[in-house]
Amino acid sequence: MYTASAVAEKAHVNPAEVRYFARKYNIPKITIENKQLFIFDKKEYRLFLLYKNICKEKKENKKQLHFSFYDNQKCVIQKQNIISRKDVQREKTLIKKLCALLQKAGSNGIDKNILQTALKIDKKQLENILNKNTSLPIAEDETIDNNLYWVGV
Repeated sequence: MYTASAVAEKAHVNPAEVRYFARKYNIPKITIENKQLFIFDKKEYRLFLLYKNICKEKKENKKQLHFSFYDNQKCVIQKQNIISRKDVQREKTLIKKLCALLQKAGSNGIDKNILQTALKIDKKQLENILNKNTSLPIAEDETIDNNLYWVGV
C-alpha cells in the first residue's frame, strides 16, 4: 500500500500528477489523521507507471516531428531577414531623392525608367520602395503612360 506522495517519490514525478491520476481513475481515499489520502495498492501503482509510460511515449511522438535542421534553417532565415542600419539609411535617402525628383517634375511626372537610372536602382527595388511607402502622395497610371506623379501639395 502506497500513498500518493510515496508513489510520486518512487516514480520521480510531481505529486499533483499522481493526485490527478488518482481522481481520474477513482483510486480510493482513506482518512488518516483528519487528512484524506489516496491509497495505491500494487496493481494501481503499476497502472500509474503504465500511464506515465504512455504519456511519455505521446510526448516523444510529438518531439519526433521536431527536426533539428529545421531550427538551424529558421535561424539562418531570421538572420537573412534582418535589415542592417546601412540598408535602412540607404532606403530613406532613396525615398527622399525620389520625392524631391517628383516634386521638381510637378504635374508632368517622370518616366519610371528615368527614375531608375537617376536613383541607380532596378525596377524591382523601385516597386518595393513604392509598395512600402504607400502613404506618400505618389500616383502612377500604367494605362496611360509609365510615369510617376507627385500629387501632394
